[in-house]
Amino acid sequence: GVIMQKPKIPNFEFDRCCGSGAYGDVWLAHDMNGVSRAVKVLYKTRLRNLGVLDKEIRGLQLYCKEVPRHPNLIEVLHAGETDDIVYYVMELADNAGDSKNEYIPDTLSLRLNRGDVLSPESVRDLGWSILDAVSALHQVGLIHRDIKPDNIVYVNGKPKLADIGLITSSIHDITLAGTQGFIPPEGVCGCGADLYAIGKLLYCALTGNEVSAFPSLPDNFHGTSLAIKINQIILKACAIKPAKRFQCVSEFQLALTGEDFSFSKFRYFTMKNAIALVALMISIFSLLIVIAKFCPILSNSYPPASIMHQGNILLPKLQMQLIYIEKGQFERSNVDKGKSKDNLSFIPNHYWIGQYEVTQKQYKSIMGVNPATFKGENFPIETITWPDAVEFCRRLTVSEQKKNRLPTGYEYRLPTNDEWVFAANARKFTQSFDYSGSNTPDYFAWYEENSNNTPHSIGTKNPNQLEIYDMSGNVWEFCQASPKQKLKKSNQDFYKENAAIRGGSWKSSKEDAKLSVKYYCASDIKMDDTGFRVVLGKKINK
Repeated sequence: GVIMQKPKIPNFEFDRCCGSGAYGDVWLAHDMNGVSRAVKVLYKTRLRNLGVLDKEIRGLQLYCKEVPRHPNLIEVLHAGETDDIVYYVMELADNAGDSKNEYIPDTLSLRLNRGDVLSPESVRDLGWSILDAVSALHQVGLIHRDIKPDNIVYVNGKPKLADIGLITSSIHDITLAGTQGFIPPEGVCGCGADLYAIGKLLYCALTGNEVSAFPSLPDNFHGTSLAIKINQIILKACAIKPAKRFQCVSEFQLALTGEDFSFSKFRYFTMKNAIALVALMISIFSLLIVIAKFCPILSNSYPPASIMHQGNILLPKLQMQLIYIEKGQFERSNVDKGKSKDNLSFIPNHYWIGQYEVTQKQYKSIMGVNPATFKGENFPIETITWPDAVEFCRRLTVSEQKKNRLPTGYEYRLPTNDEWVFAANARKFTQSFDYSGSNTPDYFAWYEENSNNTPHSIGTKNPNQLEIYDMSGNVWEFCQASPKQKLKKSNQDFYKENAAIRGGSWKSSKEDAKLSVKYYCASDIKMDDTGFRVVLGKKINK
């Protein structure tokens, strides 16, 4: 074969070439300390002849300057140029070779080509991770333009989106950049092209097929309910008409986490089936009444005593305290302005709610990243989207299920509007306050007049009567629709209905920090004064 001449750059020794492309090569190299790195070498003459030298350099500059560090984006450690080349040094992908002397970068493409089968759960998690990485690009106005299995590398076992060469501004005109099969029919135009490509990426991961086989399924397709659902999501992501696809990252993510109700359409109902189902439900209901009457202890399912203290719960690893809330009713006179027809609301089931807002340390422990604007381990997490909060709860649920520490039929989730208000009002039926715990906010809330324009560590103001902190002020808190609320038909109304925020923040006026105030926000917006707290409660019928 052709012996390639090793490039020369300061402070690095090149070992061998491990990949070549149209614009340059990727080399295995080591620095002066012997640490192995990947170095992308771009040849100026070749780029100049192709008319892309300035664009390639601009993409590199944008990535290094504008994109925040993210656990699913390959990290560029250093960039530079000589008279002949432009280069950048990256963290090294895991070695998929059989020995230390044979370095083969571990990529999704390699895994699929050698016949590895990804479970539907792994495909879902891969999709979420890559979407989250792409969200970091989109947030600063960039698009990737070449998402495919070859560009998903594994570093310490974690998938990362690599190959930043085609990254550009999302406002550029339609281009044909990218790889055939992963480019939407209309060409690369804006952020939607990345979402289309992720759909094709997930198709390859779920089926093991080449992208050219889309949308056919292999004969041995494992048609579990989750696999079928993911395939439906893929079909939506890769619809021929752009209007029928996912319109933003958060919509795609919500579908993967099961929070998008538009995918619960597998209803093959006949009248015979309906009658049989009603009869079965009546029988089950009657049986449950008998069980509840003679075995009352079964009507309340609690987590094991090992994590409970007088009804409250402590999750040791996260050091997360949850306060037990008994079911009951409350007046709505101070919590939803203008709703006088239905002044009483009933909470039908007990639940546990976080004593504090989720901290940055807790969030990073579960999600692997801390995107907060105002850094501090005990500061509340902020600058996240509503789907980010939903995903935190889902991962926490899975973790606790594996430890057998969840009651049957329970999950960690965002509080409903009613659950949040009930806890903020300390379950009061007759007496209620303007703020959580008081009619005067200064001793109970961080807000505009006392916050000094910054959030504060959790629990540094007084709690309400249930010992719950910061339900007024510090950061707004995401909530979700109550089960009884009817969801609108369109996805847009669904997100508007569900991405509710309550409680006010360090930016809020006295009026906005009141319990009577509730706002809705777009689910893909990140704000530096919005976070959440978790609830352990019965699963909500969606």
